[in-house]
This record gives sequence, structure tokens and C-alpha cells, in this order.
Amino acid sequence: GHLDAGMPNIQVELVPASLSTKGGAKATIAVTAATPLVDVLLGACKEIGVDPALHVLRHKKNKKEVDLVDTFRFANIANNATLELQELDPAIAAKRTVNVSLQCDGGKRASLQAGCTDNLLSLLGKFEDRLGQRLCTGCGERGETPCVSFMNRAYEGEDALRGATLLTLGIVAGTGGALLRHTLKTSGGGRGEEAPAPPTDQPA
Repeated sequence: GHLDAGMPNIQVELVPASLSTKGGAKATIAVTAATPLVDVLLGACKEIGVDPALHVLRHKKNKKEVDLVDTFRFANIANNATLELQELDPAIAAKRTVNVSLQCDGGKRASLQAGCTDNLLSLLGKFEDRLGQRLCTGCGERGETPCVSFMNRAYEGEDALRGATLLTLGIVAGTGGALLRHTLKTSGGGRGEEAPAPPTDQPA
């Protein structure tokens, strides 16, 4: 049980958007080598009591945003280093969109611009229009489970997709786009057999 002694930490210090607001709120987030930095952002915001959609995590020295998808091991951040939690002006935060691509089982792919607070289920709805194929609509009646995976995390079912936003995946403006993968799992076979796709040759 000597795990905690060797647990690296990241210190996070709040930097308010306006100088009139007193900053200096701090959080200490325990990490492991595999902790994605988005968990540091979300954990610090929760501890300090601020909205993660209105804050960015950045290096203290050069003020560059950290890549939230990176894990602590690959982020080149020293143990016990201090990162800044920079508050954004809400108008600026609202303009921060990210380019998201979705790849389906059949290989079809589409991209769109989305805000970091968009949840995965609402994104699938937008991609349905873009791709002209069913991704999440009516899955319940057909015994299908929509599944979206990104990096090594998978979100299965409407509740999980509704509860996950681009932000919780670590996808924010400045990440240079992200590729999500979509599959429809069928509960019938249990082995992930593909349900036959409905014919798509009907005139639009």
C-alpha cells in the first residue's frame, strides 16, 4: 500500500479573466502515468467550483494550452508542476469550436464543426443528417446500441452518449480536430454481428 507516496501530482492555479477578480484558488490533482489531462482540467474545475467549458488548462511558463487528450506520461509535465486554469470570456468560449470527424462501420466518414459542450448523442443526430444514414435514431426499437469510441474510451448506449461531451473527451478548440468511431451493436447475436443495413437507394 505504498502507492500514494509515489503518486505524482499536478498543481492547478486559477487565473481569472479580469484582473479585478481575485484569483489564486488552487487545486492539487493526483495523477497516474495514464491519466489524460482532461481529467486534470475537470477535476480542478470541480474542486475550485468553476465551469470547465469556460476555462483552459495551460502551461505556466509559455501560456500554451496543454493537449487535454495527452496522458500525463506523454505530456512532458513534471511531477508537482503548476498549470494555470485560465478563465475565458464567455463570448470567446462560445466561439471555440472544434472540427470533429465521425467514421462509421461501413467506412463512411463526415466532418462538422461543434462546440466543446455538445454531447455525443446530439452530435450523432447531426451526423445522421450529414451522412444520410441512421446512427442513433430508433435504436431502442431495433435492439441496437449506438457506440462511439475515441482514443481508448468507448461510450455505449444513449445515456452514456448523452452524458459525454466533447470536453469530457478532451476535445476542445485547439486540439486540431478529432476522429470519433461509430458502431451499432446488436443485442440479438451478442457477438456483434452487423444488422443488415437498410437499403439506401431510395430517392431522397
